[in-house]
Amino acid sequence: RDWSSDVCSSDLKDSVLFDLYTAQAERLASCGLLVPELVTVKPGKREGIYQQISALETEADQLLGKIINRADTMLITPFDRSDIHLLANTLDDSIDSLEGAAEMTVLHKVEEFPKGIEPIADCVRRLAELTATSIGVVRTVVTVNAARGSVRPAAIRPQTNRPDRVAPRPKPGR
Repeated sequence: RDWSSDVCSSDLKDSVLFDLYTAQAERLASCGLLVPELVTVKPGKREGIYQQISALETEADQLLGKIINRADTMLITPFDRSDIHLLANTLDDSIDSLEGAAEMTVLHKVEEFPKGIEPIADCVRRLAELTATSIGVVRTVVTVNAARGSVRPAAIRPQTNRPDRVAPRPKPGR
């Protein structure tokens, strides 16, 4: 029996893992949507927005645990296990930062934000949405590369086996 076809069809195109990433990224986008509202509402309404962000952060933490467990139990992963952990933790850290900022506005009873904060808050919103959209791109790259038989997609880690260089190599004869 050819086990390689089973490995490629189930593990490399693992939809559960990417469904979890998508859910985590959606929590980030939802938090990002709340940031512009946080800086424009009356101070008395900020607690409610913070509570919404905090609930999303709690959900994201649960998703992080599921992603790590899923990656750790997979025989073959769609890309490097350390990258799976890094992506999941980076998404979670982003949500943690948004929650922390929202918490500080409530804790310190911020009455008024500095002039010009609205475009920055909108930029945070757009970046969170772009990050969430990008998870779909990663999923597509991994799926296409798995279909081609490439285990480690070059688009995700183009320099996987290259050491970092501090200085250029000297040329022979110099």
